[in-house]
Amino acid sequence: MDATEQLRADALACLKRKRAFQKQLKTYVLVSLTLILIWWADGMGDFWPIWPIAGWGLALIIQGWSMSHTERPITDREIETEMERIRSES
Repeated sequence: MDATEQLRADALACLKRKRAFQKQLKTYVLVSLTLILIWWADGMGDFWPIWPIAGWGLALIIQGWSMSHTERPITDREIETEMERIRSES
C-alpha cells in the first residue's frame, strides 16, 4: 500500500468514527429526552434520569476526547532510538 492509499484508508476510518459518534450523540439526546418525559409523566419526583444521562454523557465525552486527541504514529527514528537504548542496557 503506497502513502496515498494509506492516507485514504486513514481518512475513511476517521470519517467512519466521526459518523458513528454523531449517531451516538443523536441517540443520546433522543434517549435522554425520552427518560425526562417518562420522569415528567410519572409525577416529577426525584430526578432519576440524571444517572443514565450523566453516565452515558461521560462516556461520550471520553470518546470525543479520544477522537480529537489521537495518538501519533511511532516513527522509525523512535524505534531506532529505543533499539539503541535496549542495546546499551544489555
